[in-house]
Amino acid sequence: MNNTKILVLLIALVTYINYQNYFKVDIRHLAKKIDNLKSNIKREEKIKDENLSKNAFSLNYENLFFNGKKESYSQAMGHMQKEVADALNGVCRIENIKWAEAPISYEWYDELAMNISLTCSPKNFLIAVNRFNKTKKLYKVKSITMRRNITKQKNIIFLKLLAFRLSK
Repeated sequence: MNNTKILVLLIALVTYINYQNYFKVDIRHLAKKIDNLKSNIKREEKIKDENLSKNAFSLNYENLFFNGKKESYSQAMGHMQKEVADALNGVCRIENIKWAEAPISYEWYDELAMNISLTCSPKNFLIAVNRFNKTKKLYKVKSITMRRNITKQKNIIFLKLLAFRLSK
């Protein structure tokens, strides 16, 4: 009789220990939701108090994109390559830069792609990214691959970087 009571107690204890997290309310998740809601409310109140118009939130594409009327594909890619080289200068070593054959055209803009391979430490790569964020143009990293070359003791980083150009 005592063995069955101990067995039932052990089963109940194991069940409680293994499944208690599924029944508890996740307080961290709720705290994050509360903080997010508070920040959204502050932002909305600021917008309401300042009486901002629709134009205050509109983006100026001429500053963010390359101009298709003034610059050809090769000129825009040249400017893009120069900004990449300036951001990486002294921090990372550029192994190879390869332009895409032709831009991918959409309704009102073209997507300019550039494949870049670097030799860089992770710390220096973050420094270069912070420098690159100071540029005025909009860039997007489509893919990034980092690997360690053990034989040469180098960190190799492969980037596919996108920039945008307004269509003619």
